Amino acid sequence: MAEEKKLNIYQKLVEIRKSIGKVSKDTEAYGYKYVSGSQVLSAIKPKMDELGVLLESHLLYPTVIQNNYTGLDKYKKEKLVRNFIVSSQMKMIWVNAENPTDRIEVDWYMSGEQKDPSQAFGSGLTYSERYFVMKYFNVPTDDDDPDKPKGNGNDAPPAGPPAGKPKSQKLVTEPQLKRYYAMVKQAGLGVNDMDELVKRKYKIEHKDQMTMAQIDEVFKYLEDQIAEKKVADAYNKKHPEGE
Repeated sequence: MAEEKKLNIYQKLVEIRKSIGKVSKDTEAYGYKYVSGSQVLSAIKPKMDELGVLLESHLLYPTVIQNNYTGLDKYKKEKLVRNFIVSSQMKMIWVNAENPTDRIEVDWYMSGEQKDPSQAFGSGLTYSERYFVMKYFNVPTDDDDPDKPKGNGNDAPPAGPPAGKPKSQKLVTEPQLKRYYAMVKQAGLGVNDMDELVKRKYKIEHKDQMTMAQIDEVFKYLEDQIAEKKVADAYNKKHPEGE
């Protein structure tokens, strides 16, 4: 009787990909529809178990930034709200359980924002793992934008200012500007250069004239810059010049 041919990790991942059907945005929170983590993982887990494939998530350089803001209590009085932003470069590793040295490592990134640092890590990891699987396997969804700003259906609403005027009519707060400075530094950018970019983009004389909606756009830009810098730093560390 011929010996059954063993699949390598690449071949097993192809088989897993073949087993995945179309997924739907089955969860809604805070006005957004998104694909739940349970749906994504349940789509691949049976085939992973059958073929003996593991997915490991490794945090490489986790950081925590406290970013408090002023909110309102139930008596409409101002109060300080604690808020934490966590981020880390990651390694996602597919492992062939039959031959653990047969593996694929992929550079990835996570970030999360919640009122508790452990919850921020939890929501960031959940979000990151879900979209890693979807992007790695090119999982089709029921529309072209499988996204939700942050967290999952059990998270608290995204941290921000209390209800009232829309963000486009509110000026940035001091805590938001402190976060801005911290993120500019983390991204390895010059503060003066970034200030000039902001002033040109929004046609203002000083960055404290930005609205909350505009600073949200800037935060998204800086998050992308930080992610790119960490991936580049990790690559340069692994492949020094001259080697």
